[in-house]
Amino acid sequence: MVQLAFLSGVQGSCEQIDQGLTEVPADIPAGCVEVILEYNEITQLPSAGFGSLPQCTALFLGFKQISLIENGAFAGFVDGQEPNFSH
Repeated sequence: MVQLAFLSGVQGSCEQIDQGLTEVPADIPAGCVEVILEYNEITQLPSAGFGSLPQCTALFLGFKQISLIENGAFAGFVDGQEPNFSH
């Protein structure tokens, strides 16, 4: 299981950048306000794939080719808000 690293100086931010991840990590801490998974090999976002992230307001998934986003993939976010995708 992949452990997410906290960015120093940015409380509540979790990142795994360019780590060769092929799926969303199952152990993202619920207290994260920002999740950064850029430059990985993630191509699918399964239903409830992000678990419960009630405080998360930013999700960075840039620089990958997402081919499938299942219904409910973002259900654990604040009010079920879907993140803004760019890149």
